[in-house]
Amino acid sequence: MILRSTDIGAALRSRQRGFFTLPGGLGANKPAGGGGGGDPFFADVTLLTIGLGTPGAAIVDFSPLANATTPAGAATNSSTTVGTMSSSVYYGTNVTSGEVQLASGLAGAWDFAGGDFTIDVLGIGGSGGSDRHFFDAWSSRFLLRHSGSNLQFFTNFSSPMFNVSLAWADAVLRHLAVVRSGNDWGIANNGVWLATTTNATSISSTAMRLLLSTNSNGSTTPGNWNHRITKAARWTPGVNFTPPTSFPTSA
Repeated sequence: MILRSTDIGAALRSRQRGFFTLPGGLGANKPAGGGGGGDPFFADVTLLTIGLGTPGAAIVDFSPLANATTPAGAATNSSTTVGTMSSSVYYGTNVTSGEVQLASGLAGAWDFAGGDFTIDVLGIGGSGGSDRHFFDAWSSRFLLRHSGSNLQFFTNFSSPMFNVSLAWADAVLRHLAVVRSGNDWGIANNGVWLATTTNATSISSTAMRLLLSTNSNGSTTPGNWNHRITKAARWTPGVNFTPPTSFPTSA
């Protein structure tokens, strides 16, 4: 098949909207963010915990790096459906809390420096709690949380890069994402950008432990959540996208 320049241009524009399609059905309906079928960004994934496995067994990182994880408390593999995924990591309730820890210095899995990245979660919130931490790099080198009535993202101790109003409801499917593309940043809820900014800051957290669905004080994020880190910009900040309903485990 010979692709014309107009075909390629249309394909690239389609990818900006979250889907990469080519003429004749090649790659049709493959979400650029990893929403079904394979993930075109899978080679750039550095963390992927999706709860596949026996409850009580190890929580596996399905990224190419296969980082070792340390579950604690109520955190366990679960067959609870999240989106179109038949598994998830269960983090308990606000009373029976759980977390997953990743040791510091894991092959630069979250040492973003000044490069592109995406951190996103897909899940269903459990009841209880008002300070929900999704990604917490030890010492808050970067932090994504919902606190009170706001969704926040920090790159330092002092003040959030993003602090936007977001009404919270438990027991509903939710996708949250922070993307850096060049010096353009954005924070999104279910494919809608809540805020964007331009910033040249660097995030170097190789030496920092990473906590999933908890913080260093033990405040946890109840419910069933799947976590993903990608060293690439899956979406363009400011251009709304169709949120993924799954996190694929292959390209």
